[in-house]
Amino acid sequence: MNRYNGTGNGNDGAQAIALDKDGNVLVTGYSVGGSSNKDYATIAYSSSGLPLWTNRFNGTGNGDDNPLTRSCLAIGSDGAVFVTGASTGNYYGPSSFDFATVCYVHLPEIIVSPFSRTNLVGSSVTFSLVANGTGSLSYQWKRNGTNLVDLAGLSGAITDSFTISNITLLDSANYFAVVSSPYGSVTSSVVTLTVEVPQRTIASGPAIDNGQFVVRFQGASGLGYTVEYTKSLSPTDWKKLATFTAPEMDEGFGIGVFEVRDAIVPSEQRYYRAVFPEY
Repeated sequence: MNRYNGTGNGNDGAQAIALDKDGNVLVTGYSVGGSSNKDYATIAYSSSGLPLWTNRFNGTGNGDDNPLTRSCLAIGSDGAVFVTGASTGNYYGPSSFDFATVCYVHLPEIIVSPFSRTNLVGSSVTFSLVANGTGSLSYQWKRNGTNLVDLAGLSGAITDSFTISNITLLDSANYFAVVSSPYGSVTSSVVTLTVEVPQRTIASGPAIDNGQFVVRFQGASGLGYTVEYTKSLSPTDWKKLATFTAPEMDEGFGIGVFEVRDAIVPSEQRYYRAVFPEY
């Protein structure tokens, strides 16, 4: 059970009740205010009875304002709440009543914000948010303040979730979204995408196993590498040995380890490196 005692601690009377499209309960009526005059009082409850919001309306004459009938409350197709009734004006004096219709809407509000990310070159990243508000919501993601559009490698620029595929260093930037409705707009927090070039470091080796050089490399999981070797460390003397893909990690992102074997009798000095082909 819910009770409402108005600001004037006087008489309060419910006049109308309605359900919105989300199952919330709207109740409106009169409520004595601080000046002992009646105001409109409208309350929204969730389907489980939790109070969501309360709005009061005191007319221009600061006198009695009263939603008088059971038809004084209506809910628009977009969720806007309308309350109508009699309201004291000041044109003919404090005792004269006028029509007064009030519209209540829920301005756009971001419930879950996007967050900053650090990703490797060649991976994918998704930014998303959760918002609500009265009416149909529209979205516009921006990069460094410029509107984004769907292109090759970028999708969802005008939805609540957008994705950049095959990230490059040029995607390292600040991102945010503007959420709009017929009644207003709100801007999300600014988040940063930091793009890093995959690591290419030798984990161990070379070791000798059954007459072969064995070298283990660590690299960004899911990305391909070319393993090269040289005898002289001359910049022009590197030769291709094999191509590997670092295995995926459970998180789909991280450092994978792969092993290369050089099938020669280890009678000479050799150096090895793993090269990410785009960098």
